[in-house]
Amino acid sequence: MDDYDWFINNTTVSKNGCDSLNITINLKDIFNNTTPNAIFNGYKYGATSSPGDTTWSTNNTFSFYLGNQRSATLLAKDKCGNIKSIVWIDNSIPNANASPSISNQTCATFTATITGQVNLTSPDYCLYDN
Repeated sequence: MDDYDWFINNTTVSKNGCDSLNITINLKDIFNNTTPNAIFNGYKYGATSSPGDTTWSTNNTFSFYLGNQRSATLLAKDKCGNIKSIVWIDNSIPNANASPSISNQTCATFTATITGQVNLTSPDYCLYDN
């Protein structure tokens, strides 16, 4: 079909731990067919965070190892090899309050508590004496 076209209709991306993603890519064609639909049988779905490392799946829901990257290109490929893509960016910015809370001060020890931690996975903090 000369006038046939399809596109990535929407995606769902969720973090799976600190280094992997669970991805769903939904397609739609110009005749309003959407996944799941037999018209999309044989299509492949994938993700890449750098050239040459594309992970492909025959299922539109799949997992992808992101490592320490903060973005990925999500891909769909039809039976003729035509590829459509969109970029996903992790907008969750790691953060913590700038000033620790100090308590239990004695001559030799104290307790420092970091509050306001968001989007951190098992952070390590260091104390430096300048």
